[in-house]
Amino acid sequence: MSVKEILFLSPYQGLPVVAFGHTGFVETLRELNFRVTTLLCGGMLVDSCIVSISMQKDSLPKAEKEKFCTWCKSYSKQFENITSGDSIYLDKFLDDDARKNIASIVTQIIPSKVRNLQIDGIPVGRISAYNFILNNKILDIEACNEEQFEIYRNHLSACLHAYFAFKSFIAKHHSRYSHIVVHNTMYAIHNVIRHVSNESGIKTIHLDVGYHYNYAYESW
Repeated sequence: MSVKEILFLSPYQGLPVVAFGHTGFVETLRELNFRVTTLLCGGMLVDSCIVSISMQKDSLPKAEKEKFCTWCKSYSKQFENITSGDSIYLDKFLDDDARKNIASIVTQIIPSKVRNLQIDGIPVGRISAYNFILNNKILDIEACNEEQFEIYRNHLSACLHAYFAFKSFIAKHHSRYSHIVVHNTMYAIHNVIRHVSNESGIKTIHLDVGYHYNYAYESW
């Protein structure tokens, strides 16, 4: 597959250990004369994102999380200034119908339905449970108490926001891109975006491939 333009998923600008590496990688690609478009969050992942999880703030009310969201978004502008390239804010691709659909799915989900929740054949229920299970050390999501399951709903909401926003974006622009770079497709947001990319014929490159060399091989 020839390389057209490259998408680079980098929604967590407030997490330096991730953002600094992403900035350098994007700059290297551009120095090699690749055209790179960076995908930024724009606040759509406020319900649950790596920044709030890493600060152990994932159970806070949304109003409190929005403070971290505002702080994190301020770094997005710095990212744009440093890389001096094209950036896309994914929240711009969510319309009112998508937001209402997301709210409906999140409100109606119950523990026994998580494993079988799919949208367009993509197991968004299972995918969105990954970060939640990892962070809360829970083996069976059906054994969650009510308070824990509300936190899972936040994870599901963020995952669905990423899915519908990226699907809307790629429906309009898929012909421009041949590859997308993500950090780790075990994480829910990156995983649903990988699924949509694959369906559109866009190859995924993983920066963090985990502990198995096959993942590194397959990502290229």
